[in-house]
Amino acid sequence: MSADLPRIIDASSPCLRSIRTANVGPNVFRVWWTARPDSSVVLSAQHSTDSGATWQPPVTVDSRDRGARGCNRPSPAIAYDPSHRYVHVVYFLEPADGAGVFFAHSMDNGETFHAPVPVVYGNRPSAASVAANGDSVVVVFEDPNARTSTIGIVLSHTTGHIFEQRGEATPDDVSAIDPWVALSHRTITVWWKE
Repeated sequence: MSADLPRIIDASSPCLRSIRTANVGPNVFRVWWTARPDSSVVLSAQHSTDSGATWQPPVTVDSRDRGARGCNRPSPAIAYDPSHRYVHVVYFLEPADGAGVFFAHSMDNGETFHAPVPVVYGNRPSAASVAANGDSVVVVFEDPNARTSTIGIVLSHTTGHIFEQRGEATPDDVSAIDPWVALSHRTITVWWKE
């Protein structure tokens, strides 16, 4: 089983369980981790314009990881906004300047990705989800700093260049994991597992 993933330079083992997709019509985007020999990872993305029959060359989303978890980490999350051709990715990474949940986006239909923006710093691996509508982007994540399993939320009105609003999506008495978010016009909906 290979999912027909391309070879990533300086990385050897694709993490097949980490593959996540977003699509609208024949436009399909996918992101995945590939482990390096030292067990750090590279996050890559690809775009298909024919429902996955063929794929454009892979693009590096983030290669700063210095962790030693290999494929044993939360999968990235991806969202696509076809009206603006924006691709948004959120993921947990352990770069040299501090572990945490990071956000990266492409404003040219997945051809290049802007420099990652930290969502929250923390050492505990955290699952996250992202949704977007135009310039509004919402990210939900397992809070890597909370004493109990809590879902945090951040909101950007600048396409994720900065996150202006922060809060908790779950009540204090709820232990929550595996968040998922949707954004429809001005309505944010968050799901999680207890």
